[in-house]
Amino acid sequence: MADIKLVRLLKRLHPGEISPVRDFLNNTDSKSGSRLCKLYDHVITLYPNFSTDKLTDDFIAIGFYKDKAYGKALTQWRTDSLKLAELVIRYLTVTKLDPNHWLYKIMEAEVLAERGLYIDFSNFVSDVTDNLKSKKHPDKSEYYLLTELNQLWYFHPATDTFKLDEAVLNSSIGYLEKYYKLSNYRLTVEKLFRQKIYSTTDSTASDKQQELPVFDLYARLIQLLKSDDSSSLQLYNEVKTTFENGISDLSDYDKQFVLSKLIFIANRYYEKGKLEYLRLIFELTKLSLINNLLVYQGAISPLHFVNIVNVAANNEEFDWVKDFMAQYQDSLPKKQRIHTLQLAEAHVLFYKNKYTDSLNILKKLSKSGAPNHVQIECLYIRNYCELIVSSENYDYHDDLKRCIDRLNPYLKRKNASVFPEHKIKAIKKMLSLAEDISKCALIKDKIERKKKKECISKKLEEADAVFSGYWLRKVIKKL
Repeated sequence: MADIKLVRLLKRLHPGEISPVRDFLNNTDSKSGSRLCKLYDHVITLYPNFSTDKLTDDFIAIGFYKDKAYGKALTQWRTDSLKLAELVIRYLTVTKLDPNHWLYKIMEAEVLAERGLYIDFSNFVSDVTDNLKSKKHPDKSEYYLLTELNQLWYFHPATDTFKLDEAVLNSSIGYLEKYYKLSNYRLTVEKLFRQKIYSTTDSTASDKQQELPVFDLYARLIQLLKSDDSSSLQLYNEVKTTFENGISDLSDYDKQFVLSKLIFIANRYYEKGKLEYLRLIFELTKLSLINNLLVYQGAISPLHFVNIVNVAANNEEFDWVKDFMAQYQDSLPKKQRIHTLQLAEAHVLFYKNKYTDSLNILKKLSKSGAPNHVQIECLYIRNYCELIVSSENYDYHDDLKRCIDRLNPYLKRKNASVFPEHKIKAIKKMLSLAEDISKCALIKDKIERKKKKECISKKLEEADAVFSGYWLRKVIKKL
């Protein structure tokens, strides 16, 4: 019994740690916390020697578990001693974490980031980075720290990555390369030293590790991002298939990271007129739901909910939409549930070409002060555009103009703290093109209208990214 893990740990405690460990155990929030604290008090009386003649079965079974049968007492001791050992290790680990330790700094950054303290988090990363960069020769662990902190900051949801200079990413890659180089040099020197001094043989050929599937996935994704448009669909399907086949073996981070990139890439190609990507977006959306990538702790964000409905309805998967809304509506935040369901229904009606019905729901949402202002206004504009190209009613032109006049200043006021800069630019381009379409529809002369239509098409094709670009192309064709 004297050689069990708990006793080995307690023997290594310094006299000054006895009371702090007990205080730590006393504050442990667990159902068995009180019992474990009392067990610690009982066993620690044998500190520091824990001699075998005193640490006996009787000392445990009769001395502590008095209300249990002898055999059950010893069984409970085996369970409790392991739990107690884990807590003692946790105490020793926590106290070892000096504020200057690289792991402590990563954990501090994570705490600030997870608690929504973005300004403090950002300042902390900047201060640590500046401090380490000023050192002439940072150590291996410090390069690792720089890599992790800068990745935490870059990929934080509140960081507008599209505003950042590419040098930020290059710096992070540079830190990682330095960490790898220094680690590799040290291990290689040690390996060659062994071969030189101890005449050991090179075992590289027999010690090759199997390549991880995640490496192949990222290699394919990099190839896709480097490819030109002519080969993009084939490469995209290869990455998507690799992702689907290996998703169960990926970490949650890699699942989220790769999925977001695949959906963004597909959406960009779709908006540029490649209809085949629309189906791929829907398939990835279903995959994300199956793997719980859009639902966190039983909740789904209103934005994700409406986007999912939007994608499915655009694919004319109306039965699937109905099932999805029924299954996931209770996962929406209670305060936003009704508004979100109404906005989702307005999108469904839009894709069913029921524009006036969609508008009626949007008007109710506007009157109720629904928070999804940009989504609502954009759908207003799309409905009015559809009605304008198929109607002689000039009231729709005025309605459209009022929507644009409402949304433009709102985008300027809210800026990129709410929406990324690239998203704002894409929406503004849509507003400009929608206004052009409206003006073109008013032109009676066929030749003049054709010229205006060609100008609008050219403007759309020359734009880098436009919100609802594929839909705009369809509307322009109707002029």
